[in-house]
Amino acid sequence: MLPIVEIACKVLNHLILQEAWAHRLLSLHEGKVLLLQLPAGEVMLQIKDGYFSAYQLSKDASATRLQDHQTLIQPSVTFTVSQDAVWGYLSGGETAALKHVKIAGDVDFASDLNRLATDLHWEVEEDLSKLFGDA
Repeated sequence: MLPIVEIACKVLNHLILQEAWAHRLLSLHEGKVLLLQLPAGEVMLQIKDGYFSAYQLSKDASATRLQDHQTLIQPSVTFTVSQDAVWGYLSGGETAALKHVKIAGDVDFASDLNRLATDLHWEVEEDLSKLFGDA
C-alpha cells in the first residue's frame, strides 16, 4: 500500500478518535466500502469498528479486487474526482471543485461522509498539549 494512503488513513482515524459523534456516525456504516477514484489512482476504504481501514487495489480484468485477498469487492459508494476538480479548487474554491466530483451508490453513506468532510476538524491545541503540556 502507498505510504501516503496509510498516513491519510491514520490521520482521519486520529480525528475520528477525538470526536465521539464521528465515531458513532461511521459505526452505523460498519463493513461498508468507499472507493475513491482519484487522478493519481484508486483508494478503497472500508469501515471497521467505526474507523477507516485502507487497502491497495489491483485490477483484474474489469473486477476490483483486494490485493491481499482475491475477494470481489463491491463499493457501497464511489467518489470519482477528475483532474478538473483540482483545477476548479485552485481557481474557484470548494464549490467549483465539487462540480467535478461524481458520487454513485449508497446515498446515506455518502451523506454521512460529506458530514465528516464538512464538520470534522483537527484540534491542534489538544494534540500540542499532549506533546508540550498545557500553556
